[in-house]
Amino acid sequence: MKTYIKRIEQVNSIVHVVSEINQNAMEVAREMDKERSCGSARGILHGVPILIKNLFFTTDGLKTTFGCSGFLEAIPAIEATTVIKLREQGAIILGITNGSQWANFRFTPGWSAVGGQCIGVYHKDQHPQDSSSGSAVGTALGLCAAALGSETCGSLILPAQKSAVVGIKPTVGLTSRYGLYSASDFQDTVGVLARSVKDGALVLTAIAGNRNKYPAL
Repeated sequence: MKTYIKRIEQVNSIVHVVSEINQNAMEVAREMDKERSCGSARGILHGVPILIKNLFFTTDGLKTTFGCSGFLEAIPAIEATTVIKLREQGAIILGITNGSQWANFRFTPGWSAVGGQCIGVYHKDQHPQDSSSGSAVGTALGLCAAALGSETCGSLILPAQKSAVVGIKPTVGLTSRYGLYSASDFQDTVGVLARSVKDGALVLTAIAGNRNKYPAL
């Protein structure tokens, strides 16, 4: 965990990928290490650091702002189902990624008032592409093991293409949207950015399944 946080501190002022680091991450990591040393694991992602897009609600004090500075003091009282499922499988929520303010519907792709302009992996003028840009760039730069993103029309697969990582856009309804800022009931879905198909499949396995009455929500 220290390595990931150090890596974020090294590059974040340049690439503007992470809006906020989870202040509980190190403590949770130590707990996970103790459990692992005793031969136990909570699930398939035990101790794995995951970054999440700035559209997911969490209950550990992270600010879900949708990139908008008007929400900097708004602390969620609920947690996204996909985040709950990550925790149940042992994942550690490392922090929140920067991306397009209001999910790319009102502002320049990759820019938000909270996080600034996220830039691409390969050079300072590279367009990071769409609202999950921070999750894709962060994954490509090794700032996390994998990241959660979401897509209405291209926001998972296009940033993945730009950053040369794996982007998995599940069928709508395979993953829950509860606790996610959503733009479309018919198109939005929660997905994964990872550096390999295997890693992406593991994270998708962890978050798949819907606890809500209506499978598309």
